[in-house]
Amino acid sequence: MEKLESITIENNEQYLRQSSKKVEIGDKFSGIYSGAFLYCEGMSSITIPQNCQVTGNYNFYWCQGLKTIVFPHNTQIGSNFLFYCWHMTRLPLPSTITSIGDNAFRLMMFLEKICIPEGVSSISDYAFYNITFLDDVVIPN
Repeated sequence: MEKLESITIENNEQYLRQSSKKVEIGDKFSGIYSGAFLYCEGMSSITIPQNCQVTGNYNFYWCQGLKTIVFPHNTQIGSNFLFYCWHMTRLPLPSTITSIGDNAFRLMMFLEKICIPEGVSSISDYAFYNITFLDDVVIPN
């Protein structure tokens, strides 16, 4: 597995589109912001360390090959967060998130199960739109 200590956003498209890649973000990496992995169709999995902040919109937009993602605790689920990530069947959300942005998980067609963390107080428009195989949604009281 490759360990990233830094990434040049302008070239991420070419780097991660070519073949199936497993990406592990290094501990020194401090943040993943809007559009960081936009259109990275070849990325199959990503592990983000707990000290890394994930915030913004379109973070993993159109990552069709993405099957596995490990989020840090300080993740914010913004708009179009995992839009069009077809191949994910399970989505382990960190217990610390408080809201889910519009279109956040739209067109994650093969997602089968999702557990909404207890601290989530709002889910925006079309957050789960067009998820064909979603069988199990766990929502806290």
